[in-house]
Amino acid sequence: MMTMLVSQPEDGRLAYGFIQKTLGLTAGNLTIHLRKLEDAGFLVKTKEFLDAKPRTWVEATPAGRAAFTEYLSNLHRVLNWPSM
Repeated sequence: MMTMLVSQPEDGRLAYGFIQKTLGLTAGNLTIHLRKLEDAGFLVKTKEFLDAKPRTWVEATPAGRAAFTEYLSNLHRVLNWPSM
């Protein structure tokens, strides 16, 4: 999910429904994941109405982008760890 979000431009956002469909998650499961990431300060959700229908948008925060970059750096380090 964070990979999808940080791949967007700094001001880019994705629709909740797009994330749900792309990842094949139930609405409840996605909501729980988003809440955890939002509580950590890694993303923000905004709600708007489009043609009188509610639409939820999800966007990575600067802190979320930084945490993801650090995660990738740590993963790269582990994957390149010398084997014995």
